[in-house]
Order: sequence, then C-alpha cells, then structure tokens
Amino acid sequence: EDFECSSTYLADSYTWVVPRAFQQPLWLAFFIIFKKIVWFSVVAVFIVAALTWKLLAKLSGDPTYRKNLDHYFINTWISNLGFAAFSRPVTHSLRLFFIFLNLYCVLLLTAYQTKLIDVLTNPNFEHQMSTVEELAASDLECGGSEELRDLFENSTDPMDKYFESKWQNILDIREAMIDVALHRNFSLLCSRLELAHIAAVVPELSDKYGNTKFYVFEHNVFTVPLEMVSLRGSPFLKKFSKTLESFRQYGVNDKVRKYFAGYTLRKKAVLQTDLETENSSRDALSVITLQGGFMALLFGYVFGSIFLVVELIMNTKLVKNIKIFKKSVYTLI
Repeated sequence: EDFECSSTYLADSYTWVVPRAFQQPLWLAFFIIFKKIVWFSVVAVFIVAALTWKLLAKLSGDPTYRKNLDHYFINTWISNLGFAAFSRPVTHSLRLFFIFLNLYCVLLLTAYQTKLIDVLTNPNFEHQMSTVEELAASDLECGGSEELRDLFENSTDPMDKYFESKWQNILDIREAMIDVALHRNFSLLCSRLELAHIAAVVPELSDKYGNTKFYVFEHNVFTVPLEMVSLRGSPFLKKFSKTLESFRQYGVNDKVRKYFAGYTLRKKAVLQTDLETENSSRDALSVITLQGGFMALLFGYVFGSIFLVVELIMNTKLVKNIKIFKKSVYTLI
C-alpha cells in the first residue's frame, strides 16, 4: 500500500543452467555415422554382391571363376574400401555388374568419409539433462540469488519444495557458473540476460571452438517484467510511465534488446579470438581418436590367430588320417 509501480518496459526470463553432457567416445565416430538400418543394409548388400559375383562368374563362364566363396568376399571387401579388386572380370555380363558395384562403392565410401570428418570435428554428446524432473533426479546441488528462493518458499508445488530444501544462495554468479561448467557439481537458476553477458566475458565457460560448457533449459521457469517502484503519490511516476509507454511504442525496447545482443556477440567474438590465439597450435590425433581403428585391428589379430590355430589343427597328420579313414569307410559302405 505504500508503494506503486510504473508500467513495464522490459522483461527478463529465468531458467535452469546445468553442466553440458559428456562427449561420446571418439572411437564411436566410426560406427555412429550411419543409422542401424543403413549398416544392416550395407552388410546385406555386401553379402548379396559377393554371392551375385560368384553366380555370374559361374554362369557366364568367366576365366576368373573360383569355387571357394572367400575369393569373392575378399574382392567385394576390397571394392568397398575403394581399391581395385585383384580379380577382374572378363565376360561382359560380369563386367557390367562390376562397373555398377564399383559405382555403389564409390558413393558409399564418399558418404562415409564426408560424415566421418563432420563427426570428428563436431562430436556427439551423451544424453543431455533438459527437464526439471531430470534435474531433481540428479545429484546436482542447486541455487541462485537469495531473492529467488522466496518464490520456492511461497509455493505449494512438491517440486518447488524439493528445490527449496536444496537451495544455496549465490553471491557471485561467475563462481557459480564455473562450478556448473568446470566442476560439474551445481545447477543455477539465473537470468537469461545475465547469463548471456557472463558467457561472453568468462573464458572458462567456453572451449577453444567457442562451444559453451553448460546447457540452458529451453523452457523458462518464470518471466519477470521490469518496472520502476516508488512511494505512493510520487509526482513523477505517472510521467515516467507515459514516457516508458512512448518508448515501447517507438520500438526503443526492441532496439535495446538488439543492442544488447550485438554487444554480447562482439564480446563473445573477442573472447573466441583470444581462445584461438592461446590454442593456435593444432592438436595431433590422440590414441583415443583412433581407438576404433586399433580395436578393429585387435579383433583382426584375435580372430586371425584363432583361425590359424584351427588351420594348423586341421592340417595335422591325425586329422588327415581321420579324414582318410572316414573316406575309406564311406567307400566300403
């Protein structure tokens, strides 16, 4: 009753800020390029192409025909990798099939390599916390300015009561944002305008590529209109209100927002330039980046060794004698 407010002239929204989800392991980049249905299709086409190659070679009487099936699987595999097959067809029907098979392999390999570069440059992230329910289910501490806590204290919603019980008052938003982005042990309820300014001036909140290390919820918790407050009966409040309404009608509010957005963008550009200068040297590929290739090579060593042992056993005199004995038994029967 002792105060009165002017007309509103700007508004600011408040939302939750949480740590950015961890990046997916880089070795997964070799497998997440295509969807599962695409990988299944590639495997199916590979098998069908090898069988078709063998069938056409047999029916057309191609001189390169071989009875063993692994010959065609190896040639198809080499073609998929973009290399020339060591066994080239002679008959026209098989040559026509070989031309279109290589065209398919070129398109597949080009798509794979193009997407691989994009995935390695812009890695994917694990599941990102993006709802209030997920935030409540996490172990993150939460907080904000002391004034915001009153909103949760006066609420009867069980979710608000939960956040009120874990609330920590924040005096310095920069330190709180460092806890969110670097220490990953805190979630902050703050103003979007203030957050935009902090992200543009604190270098610890961004990586060397300019990506933020925190995540902002899309939905606002609440929106606060800005207004002037004075003692009731102030002779200037009505004039201020009329002036603010005129400013809003003239588009001054939109100009202020555009100026603030441009200002933060320029500050962000300066910050990004400083980060690029500090990290001007290119990072060499690490073992983690090539982990998928090393894993494939390890599988090759393991399975190759297993088949080697099997071949050695199959070529022993004992196994050969058993085969000869079985043949003699079948002959007698």
